[in-house]
Amino acid sequence: MPDSLLTRGPLHGRRIVVTRPRHQAIGLSERIRAAGGVPVWFPTIDIEPLKDNSALDAALARLAGFDLAVFVSGNAVACACARLKDGWPASVPAGSTGPGTAQTLAEHGVAQVITPPARFDSEGLVAELDRLGRKPQRVLIVRGEGGREYLADTLRARGAQVECVASYRRVPSPGDPAIIGRLAAAHELDGLVVASSEGGDRLIELLGSDALAWLNSAPVFVPHARIETHLRERGLTRVVLTEGGDAGLMAGMQSYFSGARP
Repeated sequence: MPDSLLTRGPLHGRRIVVTRPRHQAIGLSERIRAAGGVPVWFPTIDIEPLKDNSALDAALARLAGFDLAVFVSGNAVACACARLKDGWPASVPAGSTGPGTAQTLAEHGVAQVITPPARFDSEGLVAELDRLGRKPQRVLIVRGEGGREYLADTLRARGAQVECVASYRRVPSPGDPAIIGRLAAAHELDGLVVASSEGGDRLIELLGSDALAWLNSAPVFVPHARIETHLRERGLTRVVLTEGGDAGLMAGMQSYFSGARP
């Protein structure tokens, strides 16, 4: 590695737009800064508590009766655990779809967490349950409003009783498209991070008629193949697939900007 990269960092001077909600963007932004980059926070989706938590509270009151409680995101963990009155029952393992969610569970005192080692999504969690020989019969899935049904459908097809409950909702963030426009006009838009298909859709909506011109002027880093496919279908041409989690995104960005482009 050139001495300049060792002293300046592999992302030296690169302005990277992070489109996550603020509480999720902090960790990645700090990593970008530590690598010499300049993180630009531009949230496309905000996370809000539910207006009606009755279903969530009822499920949490029965938490000890489940064989497995699966959380599909760190947001699901934080919003649910904030309403957990008696602490996490030691007998109940948790399932997560990735390392970030697993870390949030650990921070909330959950000792047993099942996490896929590589593919960070519902398919990866199912594969990890199979590898471990785990066949839970009573499963709680905690997620945001809406969401994929793959995990619930797969477990139900195997005979499990599955209950899905929302712990938060996603709402559009009122971002200012001029932020992206100024960077693109000055040729200082070096990259963007888009962590969900919904976030990508909102980004395109916010940027309006200039969206494709601006977004195709820089690489858009995404942590999952589904997001890559979705954004390409929306007309983006410079979508770079990385590994999952903050570490995967950082490795992908550093590889791209060092010239070892995937």
